[in-house]
Amino acid sequence: MAKYNKDQNYTAYVYLKRELKKISSMFRESRELFEKLHEDDPDNQQYIKYLKNIYLRLDMKGEASKMDMLLENQR
Repeated sequence: MAKYNKDQNYTAYVYLKRELKKISSMFRESRELFEKLHEDDPDNQQYIKYLKNIYLRLDMKGEASKMDMLLENQR
């Protein structure tokens, strides 16, 4: 991102877009894994925190706020 912000040109944009696509794919895979883990152990706060982060990165604000509520309820 920093490289792109220094020199915003089409080539840099194409590379950035390609990399973001790869990263988003990894976050979706991680989401599936952590959703399964959370199903198996719904009280595990680490799983909830990871899921919240993943949801925020994937712009799933509604799901992230659900994770916030779960964290608040466990205190």
